[in-house]
Amino acid sequence: MSGLHSWLLDKSTSDTYMFIKRLSANDTGATGGHQVGIYIPSGIVEHLFPSI
Repeated sequence: MSGLHSWLLDKSTSDTYMFIKRLSANDTGATGGHQVGIYIPSGIVEHLFPSI
């Protein structure tokens, strides 16, 4: 078992959600595009933050 896998198992509970994403160049601003910041799919945002 990897260190990351062990850490995730240690931190997870039945009432916890985790969003794990490999950052793209666009997420970090490396492409020079207009989007800077992490893209989170709308379905996940609606589930985790229903009031937004």
